[in-house]
Amino acid sequence: MPTDDSTIDLSKVNLAATNTSDSTGTTGTAGATSGPVKAAPWIVKQFGKNATKFDIPEEIAKKNPHLIELVLATESMNEEERDYWFAILPIMNDEQITKFQGILQNEHDQLSALDQKYQNEVASLNKKHANEWQAHKSKEKHAKIRIEEAKFEKSEKEKEEDLLKQLEKL
Repeated sequence: MPTDDSTIDLSKVNLAATNTSDSTGTTGTAGATSGPVKAAPWIVKQFGKNATKFDIPEEIAKKNPHLIELVLATESMNEEERDYWFAILPIMNDEQITKFQGILQNEHDQLSALDQKYQNEVASLNKKHANEWQAHKSKEKHAKIRIEEAKFEKSEKEKEEDLLKQLEKL
């Protein structure tokens, strides 16, 4: 446990147990002879398939499940960074964990707000363009009707003239 609340003693972090990927694309454990690092089955069940890629400490997963969800879901970390955070979580004190969770929650909330704003703007634009499209289609339909009416009137006028000519011949 660190003596200073704002620092973490990285000498206590077992980074040799973090996931690595070789040139063949297989994932394994650096410095270990056994297969790939895997989360406990209950962790995978609770946090999803993405959790299988990481060595998630069971104690932390039980104590702070929301934090694990945030780390797995964040878009600001790659897999190596997630490995790093999962490796140092056991040696972080409660204040550090709370701050870390707050940062991730803030990021999540801000991204959710941006997504909602974006969805609202897209919906508004779609509605606007749908209305414009309907107006355009309506104008096209009215123009088509006017053309048909003009043809009909011309046809009627020609019929009328033919009838008048036939009457004059009588």
